[in-house]
This record gives sequence, C-alpha cells and structure tokens, in this order.
Amino acid sequence: MNKPKTYEELLADNQRLQTENERLCLDIEHLKNLLPNESVAEYNATKSNYGFIENPHKQKEKKIAPSLQEKVALFRGLFKGREDVFARRWYSKASGKSGYQPVCLNEWNPQFCNKKQYKCSECPNRQLKALTYDDYYRDLEVYRKIVKHPVRI
Repeated sequence: MNKPKTYEELLADNQRLQTENERLCLDIEHLKNLLPNESVAEYNATKSNYGFIENPHKQKEKKIAPSLQEKVALFRGLFKGREDVFARRWYSKASGKSGYQPVCLNEWNPQFCNKKQYKCSECPNRQLKALTYDDYYRDLEVYRKIVKHPVRI
C-alpha cells in the first residue's frame, strides 16, 4: 500500500510539473516559429479541438491558501525543540515587566497553586505541560507567543 505524499513532496512535484510545462510551452513556441505563417494560423484555429492549454504564465495564477492544519504542520517542521515542555510569554501591567515562563498545568488551580507562598520555579506541585497540536493551533490563530528552541533554519 502506498504511503500518502507529504505536503513538501506534493509541492516538489508541483514545481517539477510547472517547470516541465514551461519547457513544453517554449518548445511549442519554437516549433511554431519554424512553421510558415499559414500553418501557425491553422494551428491556432484548431488547438482547442485537441485540448491544448495556454501558457499558465499568460493567465493569472490562482494561489490556494494552505489550510490551518497544513500551516501547523509546516510550523512544527520548521521549529524543532523539546516537545515535553514549552514556555509562554507573560506581561505584568502592575510592574511593566514581561518574560517567558514554562507552562504549568496546575497554574492558578487553587488546590495546587499557591503563588503567594511559592515561586513557580520552586513549587512542589509544578507539572509542566507538553506541547500539543492545540498549542500550535492557538499560537497561529491568536498569536500567543510560545517558545520552542532551538530554531532550525
């Protein structure tokens, strides 16, 4: 059973076919220039009968926007790092400070989180959240800032 192609493989196939199409369009133009003018007029009149298509560069290209799932997959592929923990940006209006802190599943849960007694880094109930598809989705959807290092270029 054949494995479905990835987005990158399909994109590479698309680019290869577009290059081949451009080359074939150039070949057609070259061959048309070799024919007498009467033959070119006859060719132009009958080409629709044979299913020929015009050069795509003469027409407006339709760009299909990738789906959100494709964007998330692309984002996940571009940035590699730890999957077991991630940080989120925070900002304090009172002090004007901001920074990044690992996401805790127990943060602001009154049974486990006592921010007055413990700093987050010293909390005995600290349970770090693993990075999931939903976190990527929310980051792309609402522009929350998550940190995932190192970055692959």
